Amino acid sequence: MPFYGDPWMDNGLVNLHSILKDIPSCRTDLGDDGLTLSIEDKDDFIKELSKTIKARMNSIAFYYTKDKNTGEKRNIKKRHILIQYGSKVEGKNVLKEKILSDTENRVRQIFQEEMKGSKICVLCNREYSKKVDNLKQSVHPTATKIRSLSGVRQKREYYDNLCPLCYLIGSLEWLDKGLVYLNLPGKNEDSFAFLPVMKDLRILSEFKTYFVDQFTNPADPFSNLSPERGFVEGEYSVMLCFYEKFFERVWLKEEVENYDLASEKVEICTDWMRLKIPSGIVKNVKIFSLKIPKNILKSIYELAKDDKLVYSSFVHNLFFSSSRRAGGDLRENVARGMLEDDFRRFSSGLLPRKGGHVVFIKEAKNVLYRLIPLWRMEGMGLTDADLKDLKSVARIVGVVSLNHISILYKLDRARTPAEFLDALRELGRRLVGLDKNDRKRVYPPALTKLVDLVELRMTEQQKFENVKNILTVYSCVEFSMLNYRGKGGKKSED
Repeated sequence: MPFYGDPWMDNGLVNLHSILKDIPSCRTDLGDDGLTLSIEDKDDFIKELSKTIKARMNSIAFYYTKDKNTGEKRNIKKRHILIQYGSKVEGKNVLKEKILSDTENRVRQIFQEEMKGSKICVLCNREYSKKVDNLKQSVHPTATKIRSLSGVRQKREYYDNLCPLCYLIGSLEWLDKGLVYLNLPGKNEDSFAFLPVMKDLRILSEFKTYFVDQFTNPADPFSNLSPERGFVEGEYSVMLCFYEKFFERVWLKEEVENYDLASEKVEICTDWMRLKIPSGIVKNVKIFSLKIPKNILKSIYELAKDDKLVYSSFVHNLFFSSSRRAGGDLRENVARGMLEDDFRRFSSGLLPRKGGHVVFIKEAKNVLYRLIPLWRMEGMGLTDADLKDLKSVARIVGVVSLNHISILYKLDRARTPAEFLDALRELGRRLVGLDKNDRKRVYPPALTKLVDLVELRMTEQQKFENVKNILTVYSCVEFSMLNYRGKGGKKSED
């Protein structure tokens, strides 16, 4: 069974190996480019594999709850799994796919068929004799007989050209302990599944084994990556939570202080296939790729070394001051900005909104102030002294914005260094009008230093944007802290 180059099927190969490796009636070998299987006793193998599949289904595909009326234990399918319910057996839910509902007969059918034949499998291009089932979403999530939604093939008539082994590999991938999932609470919410993409099957298997053993929780109906407090609220929050846990519980246990050395000792996946699975009967599954830049991973790692957790301590602790605005969108937008290395999205996501502003508790502020130099200083020509001046100017912005919030938005919306300098001059004019108590809270010379920094060293657009966005982040923190302390204010005049 060779490497497919299809993330669903390649993860399926690794998953099949994890299922087969403890079955005594067979021998398996997972290489970098394929999986080999040798069956020593076919009858024993069929019985043992069937028993293992049933156990895996009960622990991975279902979650369990008590009936409110009878107190009986109920098994309920997790929403991200694209396999329909079948008829109940002895009051228990059963999945309709035959590899899970009539397991031993289906396994026997797969391994008693002549493998060689004249038909060509649409997934692996190998010759086979007779199919056991069609290509469908329970085998591959992008497959459908609806022509406009078909993703795994281009021609509708190919749906029955599926060899027995690809059927087995694809359908069992839903039982993969290393399939990261998120089922958002709410009847009409989407579900998400995440698959690591790596070119070496052996390294892929090692990577998945590390995080499955260390921090996944398959019993959780919402996500197998649930944090210690609350729950993850979106697809990007899941990935941020994942890497935080991976560094904290895998890499740091290796006691390697350097990021590059750690990555040589335990290789990490940076590419993922993301499945967006809608609610409803017709499942038009959408596939996206996600690549995490090295500088982002390195920042998360360095924070974890200092016991500063970017998701649990920072993103998870962000919320709006007004209960009328949902904090989930805020947290998800900030997580996305970081994972995509989009500092503009990250910074603008922290701006005050109508009816409220972002609240930064002390723990979140401490992590953020450590994150910014890790993430944004390299290659940008900034020094520690520059960051200190930016924080001082941010305090000025925060104080002035208590009564003139438009100055914060004007600084953030500046598209060029010239527009930014105009906004800084307006800030200076507003500074003159502060009362005596407010002036004690600020350091005016920092504003002059920032003007010099922009005029002399930040004329390149990328560097200017970096300085502007750092100032936005720091200003949002200062504005939030001043509001929280209740020290400023008349109602905004702008």
